[in-house]
Amino acid sequence: MSASFSRLPLTAPGAQKKRATAPWLLFGHYASRSLIIIRGLEICWLVVSSFLIFALSRPISGAAHSAPWAETIAITLIYLFALFLMDLRDLDPVEDRYELVLNLCAGMGIVCLGIAVAQLTFGILVFSLPLILAQVGLTAAIILSVRTLVLARLSRRSRGCRVGFVGSESAFTALDKEQLRLSNLGVVLQPLGDSVAEVVLRVDVEPQLRDLRLIVIEDTCLKRPEICALIEKCHRADIEAISLSAFYERAFSKVALCDSILINLRVTERDAARAIGSRLRRWRDIVLALLASVIAVPFGFILAIAIKWDSPGPIFFTQERIGQNGRPFRMIKFRSMHNNIRVVRGHGWTTEEDDPRITRIGALMRPFHLDEVPQLINVLRGEMSLVGPRPFHPTHSARLATTPFFRLRLLIPPGITGWAQIRCSYAASLEDHQEVLARDLFYVKHAGLLFDLFVLIETMRVCLWKKGAR
Repeated sequence: MSASFSRLPLTAPGAQKKRATAPWLLFGHYASRSLIIIRGLEICWLVVSSFLIFALSRPISGAAHSAPWAETIAITLIYLFALFLMDLRDLDPVEDRYELVLNLCAGMGIVCLGIAVAQLTFGILVFSLPLILAQVGLTAAIILSVRTLVLARLSRRSRGCRVGFVGSESAFTALDKEQLRLSNLGVVLQPLGDSVAEVVLRVDVEPQLRDLRLIVIEDTCLKRPEICALIEKCHRADIEAISLSAFYERAFSKVALCDSILINLRVTERDAARAIGSRLRRWRDIVLALLASVIAVPFGFILAIAIKWDSPGPIFFTQERIGQNGRPFRMIKFRSMHNNIRVVRGHGWTTEEDDPRITRIGALMRPFHLDEVPQLINVLRGEMSLVGPRPFHPTHSARLATTPFFRLRLLIPPGITGWAQIRCSYAASLEDHQEVLARDLFYVKHAGLLFDLFVLIETMRVCLWKKGAR
């Protein structure tokens, strides 16, 4: 450990002594106070304004007058769905003001369309048109103003929540690479060194250390005998102590690829709760796959005709993939490439951008992931699930098998969509697959019906905006 790493100053000259606020915990994960404030203000405005336009509008039907809160909740949900669809639920896209304005305009257009459909088709949300347009305009102005003011306040802050780190320099460097997410949380990392005993002594002799709100401890340091003294002193100083693996999950929604994975992952299906959960998951997959198949059959018929007309070859493309516990199966997709054509460029690890093998219809299907619709057959067969890790080709699986902890992702069935698919860009290298593996193992650990529901809803937005496909 270099001296510069273990002895960095704990506070900048002239820094305020007031303790910074730690990241809030939202649904088990860290979230910035700014994001929570923004969400809270926007929801409050939507509820209040929706109720006001209901009260001020002259109801056309008695049904609209009899359920004010139902109407208020309905229009609020339409707004929230539009904000979600336009990726306005986080602060990341707000950095670009031009993108924010465009997304807001599109989102408000979706709101108007949703209200019009509700009025004309279902006879609900019968509001005065001028009041609806006034609410849409005011909502866009308020969203823009609130986010601008909160971000301006953030940019003027000299420092954020200071988080100490106890561990090796390599672990700190890996953690420090997540600067974008850490800055969104308002977190400033402070390395304290890899000696637990030294940090225990510094808590007593350096008052500045008590300004920390959180201390992240590398998992290997938790095995040292001095760790109990450190945790005790942190408790007395009102400082939260957390392992590096737990911090990764709360802050980044992925696991740290370290030995603690083997301890933290729930890898057994023996207990009754996990067994019941697996049966419920299977029945849910069957029901949703059948419903999706009914909707997909007419579109699938049109795609089948288009594929056959566009290029010679079969309609479906089957390929061997590796499933749960390493069992191979034949995955079914709509054919999106020319039949019997070899790779003419690239390394063959993944599909290249503007790959000459892709047909014209394939170029239309792949951005929206329509070529993956026949995988519903694999779900009904029990070879795949709706949500899970992406199934790899045996060749690619063999190349990645040397990666530590790779086989842990085979503990559950592969999925048509998954946490890594919606959170990571297209994995085109072994380095990218490290990030995918971290996300997959996070899903393996936290797989559940509510988590799956969130992934399925997020997948619709990802498909709409053509993300993560080539």
